[in-house]
Amino acid sequence: PGEPILVLTAEAAIPLERYYHGPNALVPLPAAEDFKVYDARKFALRSGAEIETALARVPGPHPSVWVVTHPLQGWMGIDYGFGVLEPYLARRYRMDREAMFFGTRVRHFTAGP
Repeated sequence: PGEPILVLTAEAAIPLERYYHGPNALVPLPAAEDFKVYDARKFALRSGAEIETALARVPGPHPSVWVVTHPLQGWMGIDYGFGVLEPYLARRYRMDREAMFFGTRVRHFTAGP
């Protein structure tokens, strides 16, 4: 409890929100879908600052996080920003565990490189 779950992409967070009812906050990256106009480009993570902004929506310190990613790292020429996420995680956290669920990668990280 109290460990945010970062989900890249925000579009992938939509079905997860339907089925996950645990104590941790789901944090879509770069931001939650607003359902106004569909544009796959808005699902692209462009900077570590976007991760910080998303995490700031979850109260408290974040010494550990869960990260959920899917294997589709881009679509129709859109880079979803895995090249932004992975260095961000490497600078701030170390991976403790990893599991695969139907092609989805779930990892747990704790603070410290």
